[in-house]
Amino acid sequence: QLSPSSLLSSQPVGKYSPFVIGRGEEVIFMRLRSSTGSSVADGDFKRTDGVTSGKKTYLDGPSGRVLFYTGTTWAVGPQTATENAAEIQVSAAPGAEDSPDQAKWTGLTVVSDVGATLTPEAATYFPAISTDKRFLISPGQEAETSTCARSVFQLGAPLPRLDAKYASTELSEDDTDARDNEVMSWILGAFGQDILDASQDEEMEIYIGGESGSISLQKGHTNTILVNDLLWLLASFSFVLTYLMWNTRSFWLSLFAMLMVFACMFPSLFVYRFIFQQTYFGILQVLAIFILMGIGADNVFVLLDTFSQTRAQHPELVTFQDRMSETLHHAGKAMLCTSATTFFAFLANTGSSFPAIFTFGMWCATLVAVNFLSVCLYYVAVVAVYDAYFTEKKLCGCCPGGRAKPTEKDEEEKLSKGEQFFQNVFAPVIIKGRIPLVIIFIGLYIFAGYFALQLEPDPETPNILPETDPFGGYKAQLAGNFMGDDADLNKVKIQLVFGLDKDKPIDREGTDYSDPSDKGTVGWHNMSAMLQFNTTDPDHGLNPELMEFQLFLANLCDDLQREQQASTALLIDQDQLGANPSIKCFMWSFKEWIVAEGILAQFPFNTTSRFFDRLEEFLEAPVSATERYTEQGASTNGHLWRSMLFRNAESTGDYQAIISLEAKLSASRAMPFEDGQALAERWDQWFENYKADPAKRYPATMKGTGVVVDAGFLHYYYLQGTLVSECYSGIALSLGLAALVLLLATQNVIIALAATATITFIVASTISFAYFLGWKLGILESVVFVMIIGLAVDYCVHLADAYRQCDKESREERVTFMLRRMGMSVVSGAFTTIGSSFFLLFTTIVFFEKFAQTILWVICMSLFTSLCFFSAVLALVGPCGTTADIPITAFFTNLIYGPVQKADVEALPKDTKEVTATPVTAMKEMEPEVNKEVAVPGEMPEQNNEQEPAV
Repeated sequence: QLSPSSLLSSQPVGKYSPFVIGRGEEVIFMRLRSSTGSSVADGDFKRTDGVTSGKKTYLDGPSGRVLFYTGTTWAVGPQTATENAAEIQVSAAPGAEDSPDQAKWTGLTVVSDVGATLTPEAATYFPAISTDKRFLISPGQEAETSTCARSVFQLGAPLPRLDAKYASTELSEDDTDARDNEVMSWILGAFGQDILDASQDEEMEIYIGGESGSISLQKGHTNTILVNDLLWLLASFSFVLTYLMWNTRSFWLSLFAMLMVFACMFPSLFVYRFIFQQTYFGILQVLAIFILMGIGADNVFVLLDTFSQTRAQHPELVTFQDRMSETLHHAGKAMLCTSATTFFAFLANTGSSFPAIFTFGMWCATLVAVNFLSVCLYYVAVVAVYDAYFTEKKLCGCCPGGRAKPTEKDEEEKLSKGEQFFQNVFAPVIIKGRIPLVIIFIGLYIFAGYFALQLEPDPETPNILPETDPFGGYKAQLAGNFMGDDADLNKVKIQLVFGLDKDKPIDREGTDYSDPSDKGTVGWHNMSAMLQFNTTDPDHGLNPELMEFQLFLANLCDDLQREQQASTALLIDQDQLGANPSIKCFMWSFKEWIVAEGILAQFPFNTTSRFFDRLEEFLEAPVSATERYTEQGASTNGHLWRSMLFRNAESTGDYQAIISLEAKLSASRAMPFEDGQALAERWDQWFENYKADPAKRYPATMKGTGVVVDAGFLHYYYLQGTLVSECYSGIALSLGLAALVLLLATQNVIIALAATATITFIVASTISFAYFLGWKLGILESVVFVMIIGLAVDYCVHLADAYRQCDKESREERVTFMLRRMGMSVVSGAFTTIGSSFFLLFTTIVFFEKFAQTILWVICMSLFTSLCFFSAVLALVGPCGTTADIPITAFFTNLIYGPVQKADVEALPKDTKEVTATPVTAMKEMEPEVNKEVAVPGEMPEQNNEQEPAV
């Protein structure tokens, strides 16, 4: 970026002077700008590839001369040497010639070798150029250097050589989309690899931009990266499958567990689309598969571990039906609790105002519900087949088979090594250190909560690609290093628009908010009354309202300029050297053109026909050399002002048109959203007062139009406010629902409160983790925060359910039983989720990386907090016996069947009065006394293998 002094002191040559000097060697980047800074040369820089095929790189110069680069030398030649330029530019297009006619390049004069300055002959047309990588203006001019240079390539559409149908001006929406996609593909195919190769320069940082309408080079580049990133899903799948095989020792159980996870997508999609009536299915829904792999594997581990423990600890259950019945009695309840809490945690986000959040919450809730049913129905059938045919089979020729039927040794050593660790090592440590552990976690709780509250809203719109990516970092570099209107990406631009209904400029009733293409209906204001427009007789005399409107627009521009000069609270930016004026008003240019053409001595026009005739002539006229507002590539006024004037050619009867003015503000999107909302309200109030002022003579027929809009920044201020309030209220609602489900599941106040406190700590620690990573609360962060409670509840619920299952009285024994029974299941479930998400850390898309970081942190903190803090709390204040129990089950039983009377119990047979809740205990209690052996001291009771257990 050249300093203003060097820019103004550059010796003009003809109409042009150098503006940006670039690097030498293979390509020199150079832009030619008017010495007054008012216009840019068409075709500033045209580049073609390959020296061997005869293609050349050249720069347009003044006086019909062209500077060429032949691969080894620079040369100056006549403008006629570029008459074959069109073929050269599209040489990579299908059907184009690979080599231009060599005769077109004859008559060139070699003026310089690479690395040297141009000869005096070349200096006649161009100032001295240095090929030094420091971008010196001329050799030895050390004081004036540039740290950043930019080259602009102009590419147009349609491209008839690609497909003749795109040459038509009457294209349907589908044809337009197909054309834009084909043009984008052509650009990326012709130049994409060269551009990316250039961005790998070791000595320079090169960033790439390119966007016009729906054609975006970054979009095409992003789509390519997206496909590559999703390939990491295969790595996650392979990891989880491998870990399942290692844990279960069964390829059958592992493979069908993974197939079940992916198969859940299809019924979930049916429910999501046809029951919930949601049509949006984006990349977030695809990423939910990573969550599902963790949740699905967690349920599989719980089911298989419980089934294995039941088989080892209850050998009297000889049939699969008996063992699975006992398994589902315990594991089914645990899976139902975890699935219910996760389901409601995601479902709580369906009340969000943001489609990305409520559709993601709805989709994840559906997946969780379908997965629970799949495990209880489909996967039980998988286990049944495995138990009948593959239990004693080997996994492969050299490794052991699945979980074999229990042997005598297994019955003696019923606990696995993991269970022995949790019972004999981990549980005693937690019990002995429960008081210090609780104190430490309370301190961490306060620390995490404080920094979680420091998380601020993100004033920046979300970035898809990281700033280190050649495309992802382009806008930041452009805004930070260059002047000009296209570089003011962070400035608020207010537009005062006439032609839309003031109260409902866009009618969104009946639209699908999750469908970006369903934008609603434009609320037009009928301008026929003001224009008195009649297609059969437009010239019907004087039109005073039209005259007033012309004067109103011109005066509005002048008053905006006075507001700018007075530096009022409207914050209109001051004009900057080298940049376009902050106020963009076509009426100024229209009036100046009228005076320059001598069409009308006094403004405004007094008839409709004269106004429209002269306006059409103005739009077709070339841009004046004195025009204060410029745009690169704009050769006519119609091109220059196309964004400020619009007429709906398809309208019949009502005249539908848009006229707008623009003011660039000094305010940026980085300002606090509260200040941004106040700024928007000031503009609304100022504009309404201005139109209501009788002295401004606003036409009566235009009272229903005139609205303040912008390029999205004012909307983003309100979006940030809503985002902050909904994020924290959504977390609170999810937490409340989780606490309610925990209370219903555990039927104990103390356990439910301890689990809720654990989950709250996990939430606070995750938000503080985001704060220390430098994140701010934006749309991406809100989406990933949706997952926190849904992922944080699982392990607490598993442990709480195991604590309730223990029939011991003391806290220590119940905590030991809890850790022994569910410790390994919790660790295995966490390990699969961590492994499946770990591979997302190697992706390029910003959201993928944040998604992975959040999951990894939440799972690690959930595992650590549940095993340590939650266990320590239960060891310290956990319920003993029936303390703090809420007899919810008994309440609903009495509500449905009526209370059980004491007389009814006395009438029961003696062997059925003391039946407990578990099937195994029930069978033991109901066994006849004759089947029980009397133990003699020093002797082991003899097993009666011939007697079938009584049922």
